[in-house]
Formats: sequence, C-alpha cells, structure tokens
Amino acid sequence: MNTTELKTAAEALSNLFHGFPPSGPVDVDAQAKAYLWAVKDYELPDLLQAVRRFIHGEVSGFNGAFCPSTAQICQEIRARKEIRELLEKRAARGEVVPLNPGSKFLRNWQQKQGQG
Repeated sequence: MNTTELKTAAEALSNLFHGFPPSGPVDVDAQAKAYLWAVKDYELPDLLQAVRRFIHGEVSGFNGAFCPSTAQICQEIRARKEIRELLEKRAARGEVVPLNPGSKFLRNWQQKQGQG
C-alpha cells in the first residue's frame, strides 16, 4: 500500500478497534502499528472488505466479543483477495459474475475453503 492507502487502512482499522471492547489495557499506538505492519502488503479493497465483514459479524467462526487478531484479519483479507481474483478471472473470460454475497457460487466456494 502507498502512503494514502495506509492512511485509509489506519482509519478502517481504527473503526474496527472501536467496534469491539478491549480485552484488557491496550497501547493503542502499538496496536495500530502491529496491525498496519501485518496488513501493509495486501490490497486496500481486500482490507476494507475484511474489516467491514468483521464489523458486521459476517466472518464465519469469529467470536465477536473481542477484536480480531492480526492473524484473523490477514486470513480474512486473503479470503477476500481470493474471491476478488476469482471473480476478476471469470469476468475476463466473459462469464457471469455473481454479485450476491448469498449466491450459490460463493457458498460453494466458501464450503470448499472451510468457511461455510
């Protein structure tokens, strides 16, 4: 991510942190640095989708009582990236791309990935 994208990522992560109660005393600056370092090599749209899904409680198997770990966020970002790339490939081949998150295509993909 470039500097502008990192700023947007930091804002999204801040929204994520405010959406979940802390599990104990938190050094906000250190937490922000750790999360930004963990996600810096990913694409911003995938990060934003992952954060949105955590905030909305859409990540399968996630305990919404606490903020997700860096590993959980990275795992969800990778899942968003895989879906995005798959849909881009299908669109490039002229195939119909399902836009509905509840589509049969997406449910089948998630089941194959152990997410559904």
